[in-house]
Amino acid sequence: MKPWRQFENAFDEWEAGYRKLECKCGRVVSAPYQATQCQDCAKAARAQHTREHRARAAIQRAFGNCMMCGQPLAAERQSRKYCSPACRQKAYRERWLAAALR
Repeated sequence: MKPWRQFENAFDEWEAGYRKLECKCGRVVSAPYQATQCQDCAKAARAQHTREHRARAAIQRAFGNCMMCGQPLAAERQSRKYCSPACRQKAYRERWLAAALR
C-alpha cells in the first residue's frame, strides 16, 4: 500500500483507487476510497481505542469473575480467567468438544 500524500493544491492528480479526502483535522490528503480520516487521525483513534480497551479489560480482570463458575476472582495476575485448575480444565474440554463438533 502506498503512503498517503498531502495535496499541494486542489488540482493535483491522484492514483486509481485513491481520492481526495478532507479530514476533520483540516488536512487534505490523497487516501484510499474506504478511508474516513487521514493516517495521523487514524493512528490517534486506534491508540485511543486500544487504551480504552486495555483499561476496561484490566478492570474486568481485577474485579472479574471466573469464566466457568462465576465465582469472584482474587486475581494474582491480570491475565487470570479461572478460579481453579478444575475450572480451567473444564473450559478447555468444552472448547475442545465445540471444535470437534464443527
